[in-house]
Amino acid sequence: MMMALEEVRHLSRWRHVAKDGDAQDSNGLNDAKEGKTASAPVSLRYLDEFVRKLQCAPKLLEHQLFPDAKEITESMGLFNAVRRYLIRENHDEGHDNTDGRADGIVVVGDGNSPRSAALFAYRLRQWKCYSIDPAMEQDTDRAEKWSSIDNLVVIRNKIENVRIRLRRVVLVLVHAHVTLDQAMSAVDAEELAGLVTMPCCNWYGQQEEFFGRHPDLVYDDFSILSDHRELRVWIHPRESDRTKVAADGQTPVMAIDASAAVMKGCVVKQFDATITSQQPTETIAQTTSSNKSTAGKKVEPINALAVFHRLLTDTMDQSVAKESGAVIDPSLLTKSLPQTARVLFLGTGSGDATATAMLLAGYTKLYTLKDSAQTGEGSQSLTASIVKLHPDNADSTLCGHLRIDSSRSSTGEVVSTAKIESVADEYLAFDCVVDNEFLYRGFRNTAKKHTAALFEALVQLVLKMTTAADSAHSPVLVSVTPRKDWRKTEFFANPRLGLTVSSTPGSSRGQFVYSCSRVAISEVNQTAAEVALNKIELVHVEKEQALRLKEALERDFLAVLTPSAVQVSIAEAKTHQADETSLVRVEGIVQHIRRFSSGPSFISIAPPSSSKTSKSFQEHLQVAMDPAFLAGWSEDRLGAVIRLVHKGDRVDLVGHMTLNAQQLPLLRIHGLRFVQSAFQSYQ
Repeated sequence: MMMALEEVRHLSRWRHVAKDGDAQDSNGLNDAKEGKTASAPVSLRYLDEFVRKLQCAPKLLEHQLFPDAKEITESMGLFNAVRRYLIRENHDEGHDNTDGRADGIVVVGDGNSPRSAALFAYRLRQWKCYSIDPAMEQDTDRAEKWSSIDNLVVIRNKIENVRIRLRRVVLVLVHAHVTLDQAMSAVDAEELAGLVTMPCCNWYGQQEEFFGRHPDLVYDDFSILSDHRELRVWIHPRESDRTKVAADGQTPVMAIDASAAVMKGCVVKQFDATITSQQPTETIAQTTSSNKSTAGKKVEPINALAVFHRLLTDTMDQSVAKESGAVIDPSLLTKSLPQTARVLFLGTGSGDATATAMLLAGYTKLYTLKDSAQTGEGSQSLTASIVKLHPDNADSTLCGHLRIDSSRSSTGEVVSTAKIESVADEYLAFDCVVDNEFLYRGFRNTAKKHTAALFEALVQLVLKMTTAADSAHSPVLVSVTPRKDWRKTEFFANPRLGLTVSSTPGSSRGQFVYSCSRVAISEVNQTAAEVALNKIELVHVEKEQALRLKEALERDFLAVLTPSAVQVSIAEAKTHQADETSLVRVEGIVQHIRRFSSGPSFISIAPPSSSKTSKSFQEHLQVAMDPAFLAGWSEDRLGAVIRLVHKGDRVDLVGHMTLNAQQLPLLRIHGLRFVQSAFQSYQ
């Protein structure tokens, strides 16, 4: 039975190939020669199979896993891809390795019910199936019944907070809003059999490559009753897995039979490099012919140039910067920059404490920018004066000019270049740029959906002012900001910036200092697959360290837990006598976390019976984590533990009650263990 669905475009760069070899549009619905639109041949094959042939269908319906027919066809389509290409007939049975690792199928993005993972669990009995989604339903009658499904593990969490150790794994992404690297970083497996993803929304461009490779097969499955029916299949995407399979006498990559018999209801697609990932497919022809701008889709360097000019000329903005009192610890610079280094300060004047301290320490080549001017149609050029700083606050010595030009290449891409012109007998080439909330002020009023793109463009402009010398040890950019999330891939960790970043708390409360160095030459020469593998391995190491830390905390907790420790509720703890010799044991849900650069850190907990987002401050108990009262704890370990604690974690604490400076009850802990935390590990 055939039917037609409304045509909806997306951002896929894979397109159908017509019989005459001409590429059709990404949905395969347009006749390029006739200019007509045909109906999509959507099939009810999966629904027929589910109702007529699938023995486990009654059980799946009994568990109320599928809200509608569309979800059934999506799960069936994913199973069809895994069964057809990733799990061979003679390898259906999963098995444990010598260290107890099982074979598993990890489903990311199942929604509020483990619908796809449950289908795999019923049909592939020898494989352990994991369903992971932060929106997963729990603590309901329906959710309790899911535990009766053999080999199904339901996880309500973000994939970034999960670690699963397996022997062999198949990754399945169901309209998941995560990158492929994020999904893989949750799995520590000896062999990656393959990956199937069904992208949606704006994630088509985010799931194009895995270990530097495009999918081995991309096709539209018209038996899936969804506008997002494109399936991408990687078979043994890691080089090590392909080598291992070949050594076992097997075919490294399974031969893909795309014949009509095997691909019933499916249409193979081919990659079209002429399509940009930022453009919807229906606008490509229009953009090519009329050169229309995709304004709003991407922030170009020319926009960053205007922002850069505003930051240098807006006197009100500059006065706000001076009042903010942002200070960078000079030791962060002096320990890694020689006294001969040329340093450019942005967002500061000659009276800046950091610059003054460096001048007094013997640094003589410190500069800042003044008197910015824009020229050219559409403000395509910027010129600013380079002024040398002096210890006596006389900043009137003009040393040169910085000129930044933006132009559009023949391909339509906006390219910016920076040129430094010296007007004195002094060579000008900056080794490092110090940003005193300059970047932060640049995009703080920008819409959230544009901040990452504008941030990247601003940083690229700043990096063009530095020398091209690559050093993994000397910072090329040091930035102070109230934002604590700039280590994410949306900001300094963006691979296109080519930076390695470290962060430390600033000298003022609520400020953070980011030190950025250029990626080492050896990393630049790595292949995309090697870079991806290294990043994933690094995440595996971090998760392994977190697991070891939780285990150590458990041991330390049991060591300090004496028989005399009294188990009390939070309400009872508040009325307990303040006495260092009288230990109490309290369990609660973390509500707030306060970390300082030195000294103790603090959390507040609410009763376990209350909501994880309890807003009643009267219910909370303040908790101090002070290394002075935690045997064997150092400042580094305290920092590691605080990074491991998340809002909503359930913790078990032992310590003594005291009063804080406001004479309010305070629990000063001697030990801590996690009862339930955001970070979860599965074997």
